[in-house]
Amino acid sequence: MLSKILEKGPPPCLEILKELIDLKVKSLSPHLLKIYEENLIVDQSKSVQIAVGSIKQSEKLWFDEREWRVTGSKCYGYYSYSYSKDPDWGKKIKSVYDSKFSGN
Repeated sequence: MLSKILEKGPPPCLEILKELIDLKVKSLSPHLLKIYEENLIVDQSKSVQIAVGSIKQSEKLWFDEREWRVTGSKCYGYYSYSYSKDPDWGKKIKSVYDSKFSGN
């Protein structure tokens, strides 16, 4: 099933999400752009450090790191929403990133 999903390429919602992120990044003040670059863009070493440091999924690091990242929970929300008859992707993306996730 996964191979069939991957054959189709990324769903339109991910393309829209990337466009929205790119637009938002371009509009950031120098101060916020610095925060974005220092905290959200990570290399492989940093991603491993985050994974190991938040493995229990109950510590502050885990909540802090997942707040603005594309997570499995968020992806499932987009995937299931993709079957909507009249989707409003802008509204959906805003609702996902404005929610206050409190854990599984």
